[in-house]
Amino acid sequence: MNMKKDKYGDIKLVEDALNRYDGIPTARIIKKGLAGKIRPELIDAILNYFEVKGYTITGSKGITWIHNDSPKLLRMIRKAKKREMNRPELRL
Repeated sequence: MNMKKDKYGDIKLVEDALNRYDGIPTARIIKKGLAGKIRPELIDAILNYFEVKGYTITGSKGITWIHNDSPKLLRMIRKAKKREMNRPELRL
């Protein structure tokens, strides 16, 4: 399935459902919450897309949203990587 052909609104609905849920939702809970709005097969495809892109992790207890696009966090990560590369013991 080509995710580019699917509507952005469907992807956003699944993303919002993941972020809105209090706790760790399972795919089954997400499907129940979006029943009638999006086909279950499409929800599975979107959840797979999120995992492949590194936005979520699926564990034994459910799905966890791990993507964080906070500018402050991204600056801190870049700064830490630069410091790490400047340490002589880490150079190859």
